[in-house]
Amino acid sequence: MDRKSTLPLHANSTESSRGVQYPTLAEIQADSVSIVAEKLWSNKEGHVSWDFGIVKSIYRDELVKTNFNIRKIMLLEFSQYLEKYLWPNFNETDASSVYVLSIVLMINEKFRQRVSPWDAFMSNPTKFYGFFTRVLHIMVSPLVDDLTSDELTLHVRRFLLVFMINAFQSLENPIVRSECMRLVSLSIWHCLANPSRREQQFKHYSPLKKMWNAIEKKFEGSDQATRKKMEFERSWLSVMLKEFIKILYTIPESEDGPAPTDSIRYCERFLEFLIDLEAQLPTRRHFNMLLDDHQVLILCKMAPIVKRKQGSNLFNQLLEILRFYAGFEINDHTGLALTDSQMTELHCGRLMELQLIAFKHFKNSLSDIALSNLASIERRPELLKQFKQLDDGDLVKLCDHLGIRSDLLVDVQGVDKRELLVEGLVQKFEKRTSQIEAINAMPLYPDEFTLFNDTLVKTQFYSGDTPLALPKLNLQFLTIHDYLLRNFNLFRLESTYQIRQDIEDVVKRLAPRLTYPDRKTEFSGWARMAVSIQNFSIVDVAKPNLGENKPAHVKADITFNLGRFTDSIKGEWDSLRQHDIMFLLTIQAHDASGDRYKDDTEFRQHFGLKYVRGCEIADLIGSDGKPIDEVGKPRIDDKNPKLGGSNRTLRVWLDPNQYKMDMDRYNRKEGEDVHETFNVLVRRKPKENNFKAVLETIRDLMQSDLVVPDWLQKVFLGYGDPGSAHYSKLSNRVKEINFRDTFLDWDHLRESFPEKKVVPTAKSDKILDPPYVVEFPESSSTEKQPERPKKRKVGGKVAENGSKKDNDDQLVVKTYTVPNMGPYPEDVPRKNSVKFTPVQGNSQCLWWHLYLTIFHSLNTNQHSRLGLRCFYPLAEAIHSGVNPGLTLVVGPPGTGKTDVAVQIIANLYHNFPDQHTLLVTHSNQALNQLFEKIMALDIDQRHLLRLGHGEEELNTEMSFSKYGRVNSFLERRLALLDEVGRLGKSLEIPGDHGYTCETAGYFYLYHVLSRWEPYIDKVRQAQSVDLLRDGFPFTEFFSNAPQPLFTPEMTFEEALDVVEGCFRHLKKTFTELEEIRAFELLRTGYDRANYLLTKEAKIIAMTCTHAALKVGNILAVFATKEIPLYILNSSKRLPPLVFPSSIAAGTGWSELQVRQHCYGRSGPNIGGRNVYSTVTTRNRRWPESTKESNHDWRSQPAAARRKKHGIPTIREHGTEFVHTIRKIGCTDGGFGCSNYQVFQNDRLFIHCTINFSWLGRARSSIAKLYTWRYKKLGDLAIISQLDEYQKANAGFIYDYQLVNVGDYNGVGESEPVPYFYQNLGEAEYIVAVYQYMRLIGYPAEKITILTTYNGQKALIRDVLNRRCAWNPFFGRPAKVTTVDKYQGQQNDYILLSLVRTKSVGHIRDVRRLIVAMSRARLGLYVFCRRALFENCYELMPTFNKLVARPDKLQLKIGEMWPATREADDHGDPFEISDVAHMGAYAYQMMQEQLQYVKSQQAKAVIGPAQMDVDGETEGEIKAVPGEDEMNVDDTKRDEENKQLILCRHAIEYHKKLGTPSLAALDDNHYFSGLSHERRATAGDGDPVDHVGRTGRVRRNAEAERRMMRDMGTRNCALVI
Repeated sequence: MDRKSTLPLHANSTESSRGVQYPTLAEIQADSVSIVAEKLWSNKEGHVSWDFGIVKSIYRDELVKTNFNIRKIMLLEFSQYLEKYLWPNFNETDASSVYVLSIVLMINEKFRQRVSPWDAFMSNPTKFYGFFTRVLHIMVSPLVDDLTSDELTLHVRRFLLVFMINAFQSLENPIVRSECMRLVSLSIWHCLANPSRREQQFKHYSPLKKMWNAIEKKFEGSDQATRKKMEFERSWLSVMLKEFIKILYTIPESEDGPAPTDSIRYCERFLEFLIDLEAQLPTRRHFNMLLDDHQVLILCKMAPIVKRKQGSNLFNQLLEILRFYAGFEINDHTGLALTDSQMTELHCGRLMELQLIAFKHFKNSLSDIALSNLASIERRPELLKQFKQLDDGDLVKLCDHLGIRSDLLVDVQGVDKRELLVEGLVQKFEKRTSQIEAINAMPLYPDEFTLFNDTLVKTQFYSGDTPLALPKLNLQFLTIHDYLLRNFNLFRLESTYQIRQDIEDVVKRLAPRLTYPDRKTEFSGWARMAVSIQNFSIVDVAKPNLGENKPAHVKADITFNLGRFTDSIKGEWDSLRQHDIMFLLTIQAHDASGDRYKDDTEFRQHFGLKYVRGCEIADLIGSDGKPIDEVGKPRIDDKNPKLGGSNRTLRVWLDPNQYKMDMDRYNRKEGEDVHETFNVLVRRKPKENNFKAVLETIRDLMQSDLVVPDWLQKVFLGYGDPGSAHYSKLSNRVKEINFRDTFLDWDHLRESFPEKKVVPTAKSDKILDPPYVVEFPESSSTEKQPERPKKRKVGGKVAENGSKKDNDDQLVVKTYTVPNMGPYPEDVPRKNSVKFTPVQGNSQCLWWHLYLTIFHSLNTNQHSRLGLRCFYPLAEAIHSGVNPGLTLVVGPPGTGKTDVAVQIIANLYHNFPDQHTLLVTHSNQALNQLFEKIMALDIDQRHLLRLGHGEEELNTEMSFSKYGRVNSFLERRLALLDEVGRLGKSLEIPGDHGYTCETAGYFYLYHVLSRWEPYIDKVRQAQSVDLLRDGFPFTEFFSNAPQPLFTPEMTFEEALDVVEGCFRHLKKTFTELEEIRAFELLRTGYDRANYLLTKEAKIIAMTCTHAALKVGNILAVFATKEIPLYILNSSKRLPPLVFPSSIAAGTGWSELQVRQHCYGRSGPNIGGRNVYSTVTTRNRRWPESTKESNHDWRSQPAAARRKKHGIPTIREHGTEFVHTIRKIGCTDGGFGCSNYQVFQNDRLFIHCTINFSWLGRARSSIAKLYTWRYKKLGDLAIISQLDEYQKANAGFIYDYQLVNVGDYNGVGESEPVPYFYQNLGEAEYIVAVYQYMRLIGYPAEKITILTTYNGQKALIRDVLNRRCAWNPFFGRPAKVTTVDKYQGQQNDYILLSLVRTKSVGHIRDVRRLIVAMSRARLGLYVFCRRALFENCYELMPTFNKLVARPDKLQLKIGEMWPATREADDHGDPFEISDVAHMGAYAYQMMQEQLQYVKSQQAKAVIGPAQMDVDGETEGEIKAVPGEDEMNVDDTKRDEENKQLILCRHAIEYHKKLGTPSLAALDDNHYFSGLSHERRATAGDGDPVDHVGRTGRVRRNAEAERRMMRDMGTRNCALVI
């Protein structure tokens, strides 16, 4: 059954590719493929017995007979058929075509499952050439050895074609690249029909002629066998094109009979192959002319398949993409983008050439063309009219003169030669529609046709059988415009899918049906997000702007009634704001609409969904008919007085383009007026509804002159020399850097630059104290660049002169004394205490004016940055980050990348105090982690600004939002003015000098400076301590300092430093007031916020989504001001959102990426290369199949993309470092001219790499579960120093363990609804283990429960709510979430559920596995089906370590947290056999504690409780004061009293058990259900606010009452 509706909203995007039903474990083991694999190679190490008959038998019996059943191929790939059997025994001379096809099928399956496809070939790469050559021969040979013509069907040839597509998408792999590029080298121009065309190109680009001559010379000097091979390679593409045309024209136009599915799918795949060749400059450089010469586009356009109504939709879409890239605005040879004027100039040049030829050779027949102006002959109708009047001979002659092929490429039936020649001439000379004009005419809102496009629907169940007509982002970008366009199209389709999901959900809930007998549409259901429209009317259609044909704007009023909704839902509708996006639906039900919907029926047709239009809220109309002022009334409470009754009216903007299209259709009598039919208004969640602003941002950028520096554009697109942007080669590099507190002492400084000679500025042996200012030599670089020695004449002789000067390796260091800033504690600057160490490899960086820095802060620890954790990031990363340029810092989890990022920002803040720094990241979590660390450094908090809603999640009581900062400035103003008033009183100067900032300024000028300046001059002349102390005019003001200003033993210099510090304190006070003065003059919050943004905020933080939404406002505020921009990213949505924003700034940027597992873009880029990044948009994902590896760069690690760029690398400590420039010419792979580099689009910025090779987050044993993915990684000293890493996990034998979970009640994984994967056994097991951990003293905030699926997350939360949340013994863990959502976070103890029992699922993606394994610091416990996961090839390095330990949970009985046992003490284990055993054991422990609590509760109720707490004196503890006078109706207070008793007894019980840490640390949890005033009486200290600003939720009062009611009978653990 083909599903015709979208996935449900709960479905996990990565599981949307349901092209196959995954077999169960039992089915896998029983399958004949598994039996053969088990017998021959699966469980065998080293050499396996080889028998070609087995390969042939598997191919014909298991694959061909089942029509290449995807299950069979999956099982073969799962059993490591390629790695263990096929490739180790491959021999080019003996291997048959069946053998080669078997390898091809395995590679394609790996690509489909998104696992590394080429690793197996690295074991013996020399054989790859022979294998690849065999594939090429099979593709073009009609008959191949052991394959008959019946066996080499189009179905099989399509597998070979998919292999070639995958190969050309893997140019980052050297063995693949060397083979692929031979097929697209300059030698393919031998296949051009007219040699004159080739010579014309040589005339324009002389390097091509030299390359051609070199190729010809090599050909002539080769032997016969080599010549034959070279002829085959240069003609392969031409032969493939001819075969494609032959197959294409076998598809009939008539739809009588069954459609030739294999032929159609082969042609679709071939178009995808051509698009990939055209979309990458290295492959299109020479191929584009061959494609044009062979007239493939014209032949495709004339093919019968185009006229078919069924089965041609995808083909036509792919053909349009190919046509677009074939004529893309780029110079194929130079790689330079062509502007509109240049494209017009080329177009006019072609027309003038045509006129010249027409005048010279066709004066009689083409005189109109020869003598007409260009504008009159560039339109298609006129060209057709002129060319059709030529006879066949003249047509051929004209084509020969123009270099157009005049003979048929292949002789196929259905091709009219005359029509082909005419179409070829018209296509060459007609004016091409501008892509910008097409985009400007496109509506930004999807309509019903876009939303319910069949091709888009197929993508959610995509299994790889057909290509997708989507832009590919993992290929090279041709130009910046191409980059933006691909992102625009993909983002538009992504948002369209999500909108369709919401609309389908709403329509299903509304349940439209037809009423009788009036046959009107009514809604039998209701939806929270939709409401019926009472009235819709167009109120304003503005005249078009100059040069446009669409209205400037279209306004409409929508009236609806909220009377049927509850107050909460009514409040949601009243919370709608200006610029929110809404959707208007027309639903016209029919007789069958009331029937139950089936997924295989058309959704629109079933429910009668006729029209869908988008709109944007312009104003909220009040009951008085006037718009409500959003600025003046930002809150619902302020708007409610104007929102009387239940009726609401919204004024909205409609899309002008869509309105024009609708009215044009109506005026042509082709349809009704859409706007008179709307009957449903739909809203969406605000966080998921920002697509229009993003699309507008990208669209505006595409039609603006992008101000991008030359070096950045080349590197970004993958051209040119990436080394040219190294900061040592830039003129504006920083010569002197104040490192402030970066280096802790002189030895630390010297160790950080081991290859440099560090000398003090003064010639002395005295060791300088920090802080240090380091002066770098002119040509200094942290690595020695290889240079060619220069020669100079000495005394008439030529002498060698090295490229470096004598002082190039010398760093001159000077120091200074940090000035005394005042006598108060807040005046003491905060300092760094992390010891940054020298770089362990290559380091370089790039620069432009704008810092664009991308961080992925995944290594935040529970400990503070300023003391407890002292690991060793690389000092060179800080040096490079402060310098102008681009740096990539790579490191596994826990290597200190975030601390380096923070230090770079702090140094920039102090070295360049006038610059603004914009921090942008994809997630609020990553940005908040970094922002909190910045707050802890010596950075004035008034210079920090956090934009977006994520600011509310900051773990601080202060507000760093725009309006929060404005309020803080106003509060600061009052405090400072009070200080001014106090200063005036201390000086006995009458008057209210602290009335305003202006009066304070006058006071400073006339009364403070007038006293200070004479005083300090007199003191410096007299050099007297007594005069200095007695004459100090502000002694009275500073009398409240914590320490006396002067002491008897002070020297003059010390006393002078004190008084100067006091004056600096005063000066800072008045300086702040002067800066705050503007807030007195600006009266509105909007103006104050903008002033704050432009003047006061020096470090501005926001997410990339917020940056894209607000980029216009930000640029308008900053105007032409230079904006240093740091982008901190997990690389999920960077390119379409952030990079356009930075381009729009117009002043330039450089970028620092601090990423751990994600794929970056640019900058000092700090991150790892082995962890994935999910692609999300506004918290909901598009189906993963639409973002598979061939459509999205975001599914690839940075290292892979760096290779794809062609950027040469060297390896240092297991990480790839960009080092030198490799010249690639036609002789070593056909890359084209030697001065061209092959890079890959957004993989640009990864030229400058610093590797972090020391871990400081997790135990060494846990780190080994994921460090295999890296090389030569070591542990920091902290791992061996901190006691927590040396001690065992209390109650557990092992610090990590795989726990095998069998079927629970006979069930493994389940799907209560499609795609909602759950595993009840694992959920119950994990919750029972969590209960056990809490009972032995583990704090809840140190435990996190992770899973790989949303369904399991919901199940675990439900079990926790039923068993733990209401119980003060347990409560909730720190977080229950998915692995994807937890990326960037960590905790001490992780309980991980892998859920699946039928197939491995998406954890097979190694990057996701790395994230899952690297979240734990001290303990990791994985609950899964061992037999399924341990046999997965990609996961083996991790699971081999996991299964080395027992797969039954091993507990240590009688041990409380924290443990004193050593980590390697594995003695005396207590084994848990299964889920029921764990539940029974936790239940038993709970019963013991419950009985104790109940006994203590009984004592408290009967009489005064007598307790002895840790040896304290017994005393009477009344349950609640005034208990006897309680009213029987006061239920809440009664319940709180009972809970208070229970909480106290629970704490007491833990104290008696010897676990004071639980009682002390978790009081807040026990008292969380009480009201604030009751909590004040519950503990020993101050009232506890359990909610805070960290997002914790108070316990539900009803749950607490239920706990008390059922305490006597209810089980608190697992129900057995």
